[in-house]
This record gives sequence, structure tokens and C-alpha cells, in this order.
Amino acid sequence: MSQPPVRRPRHRWRTPVTLVVLLAFVVGAGWYGWNALTSSDASSACSPTPKPAGIRVVPSDVTLNVYNATKRDGLAGRTAKTLRARGFQVERVGNDPLSKRVRVAAQIRAAKASRREVALLKKQVPGAVWVTDNRDDGTVDLVLGDRFRRLAPARKAPANSAAKKLAAKKLATKKAAGSASPRC
Repeated sequence: MSQPPVRRPRHRWRTPVTLVVLLAFVVGAGWYGWNALTSSDASSACSPTPKPAGIRVVPSDVTLNVYNATKRDGLAGRTAKTLRARGFQVERVGNDPLSKRVRVAAQIRAAKASRREVALLKKQVPGAVWVTDNRDDGTVDLVLGDRFRRLAPARKAPANSAAKKLAAKKLATKKAAGSASPRC
């Protein structure tokens, strides 16, 4: 009589190992995707206003509209000229488009996300009051009021600060040009 054929043991370890490898792949792909979505490079390309926490705002970062809410002729123009000389980017100059009476030194109208820009501007205009609005761009409106007399004295910048700012702008431009911006 012949013996029945000997059965080889099944390789039952292949299925669990395959599942562990696939699970590791899915977790790794999910982690990579999450980091790509939440990285500062992707979020800053979609939202123009917010700046990372460690970045200091300088006057050239602030796009400003200067408006006169008083009866004093030329007040907005003179103030805008001084702010341009201090490095601010002044877009519009004129009378207050909302035609409101501003009894304080000035109103700074800006979105909540522009808090750093507002803080910098408040150093220039003592007694200014921040009024938040729902604008979606990064501009800031400076509306000069009845109690406005003059801007705060200009602080003297270190001698080499202009060179540092230029180098920082060139570096930022290189970084922006090197990375592909996501569609928003």
C-alpha cells in the first residue's frame, strides 16, 4: 500500500505581511498628503494677507489708502507723502469714501487678518483706533480724523537696513519663483 501524499504546510504568513505593507503605504501616503496640504508654502499662496508668526512686518509690506475725514484741505495728501517717504505703499489718497465723521485722531480700517500691519501703522499715528471690516484683500485704510495733528516722529533705521531689506526681498522672490503655486 502506498502512503498518501505529504501535504506541505500553507504559507499563512504571506497575507498578514502583505496587509502590513499595504497599511504602511496608505499611512505614509496620507501623512505626505496632509503635510503637503497644511504646509506654509501651500497656504500662503492662497491667502495674501496672513503672515507667519515669526515674520516681522515692515512698511513696504503695507498697502495703504489715506483718506481725509476732516474739513482741512490737503491733509490726506501731505500725510500720504510722508508715509511714502517712510516706505509705506500708498495706493489711494482722497476724502473718506464712507463720508463718516471721525472724532478721534484716525481710524484704521482693515480686516482682522491684518493685525500686524495695523499694529505697525498705529505706531505711526498716535491715538488711532482700529475698526475691523470684511475686506478680503490686504489693504489698510487710514482715515484721518478731527484730532489728527501729525504722524509720530520717524525712527532712525540702522545704516545697513536698506541692504538687508533688499536682500530679503530678493530671497523671497527666488523662493516664490521656485515653487509652483497651487490653484486656489
